[in-house]
Amino acid sequence: MLSAEKLKFLRLLHNISQKDLGAEMGISKNYISMIENRKEGYSQEWHDRYVKAVYKIAEEKKNEKNIEKVEEIKEEIKKTKKEINQSIFGLVSNPNNLGCKNSKRTKCPFDKNKNKKVR
Repeated sequence: MLSAEKLKFLRLLHNISQKDLGAEMGISKNYISMIENRKEGYSQEWHDRYVKAVYKIAEEKKNEKNIEKVEEIKEEIKKTKKEINQSIFGLVSNPNNLGCKNSKRTKCPFDKNKNKKVR
């Protein structure tokens, strides 16, 4: 069983407030404060609930951050796809970008029939 100081350290290590921990455990933040400051004793069962609640909250926070990161990456992918599509459309819609001259008499190096003039 962890000491009261180590319980507090565990909570702070995971950046969890007494209020959030109390809400998860169904107790007041004042009671958690009393335990962590050794003004109140606790049982092994209470200790186990405390530790489980800390890890549950920490896992939920981690999952939320991962979901946010995935959404950011999805947005970046959308933007990149749009930029690529615009670049491709710009190349295809303007034969000059492909190395073809504007003149009808000039052959385009990308023409399948290289012997024919581009019209």
